[in-house]
Amino acid sequence: MARGASTIKSISAITNHLPMQKLNIYAFGTGNDTKLGLGPEVNVKVVKRPRLNAHLLPDKVGIVAITIGGLHGLALLYEGKVYSWGANDHYALGRVITHTPLTRIVCSGDDGDSNGDDEVPLNPLESTPMLITVSPEVTVIPSIAASDSILIAVTDTGRLYGWGTFRRTSVKEVPVLLPTPQSIIQVSIGTDHVLGLTKEGDMYAWGNG
Repeated sequence: MARGASTIKSISAITNHLPMQKLNIYAFGTGNDTKLGLGPEVNVKVVKRPRLNAHLLPDKVGIVAITIGGLHGLALLYEGKVYSWGANDHYALGRVITHTPLTRIVCSGDDGDSNGDDEVPLNPLESTPMLITVSPEVTVIPSIAASDSILIAVTDTGRLYGWGTFRRTSVKEVPVLLPTPQSIIQVSIGTDHVLGLTKEGDMYAWGNG
């Protein structure tokens, strides 16, 4: 105890804090390749108007942040967990994906969406938002980032977990702990590189220079 100090206040190990506002998530655009995350029941070429994602409703799931990569998305839950969806060609989903054949469902088109006769069934493990197990030791993820093939989750203690593909030479199908400083509060990802900002204001960079 320092001289003159009468009490010691508790010191929190938490570096990053979760957003709290639960969001409605809407999706639109090309819809026949799983990246919209609307589930296998929405198998149309184009979703022309913003459509509420029934798999990410605020009263059932509680999404507080979202980030989108090339053909995939990540969503952050209010309790600090992470969902992923979309094409897993570059292991962007952070979980093991297998193909599950489906019976094709034809949409009526009442909402203006366009469909075709050559649609193939969507894999529900890709087209439906599902939970990622970042690590058994990690309970809270307050920040996420995504690029075309690199994805990162930032823990509440400032550690980083990454997964995906870097130039097809480094492939991680599920999240792994990265050897970075333990006080990172924010990351930004480019095509082949990552920037990490620490709570002290230092910037770290790694990847293809």
